[in-house]
Amino acid sequence: MDSGTLDLNFAEGTVHLAYRHRAGTRPPLVCLHGFGSTKEDYADLSMRPNFGTAA
Repeated sequence: MDSGTLDLNFAEGTVHLAYRHRAGTRPPLVCLHGFGSTKEDYADLSMRPNFGTAA
C-alpha cells in the first residue's frame, strides 16, 4: 500500500486529505474522520485480511 496527501480546493477553502492506496479491482473505501469520528475508529481496517488483499 502506498500513501500520500491530496489537497481539494473549493470556493470556501481547501480540504487536505491523507490517503492510503491498495492495488486491485475492488471498489475504494473512503473513511472521513473529523465528522464525529476519529482516525482510531478506522485503525482496525488495516488489520483485516480482506482489506489488505488485492482482488
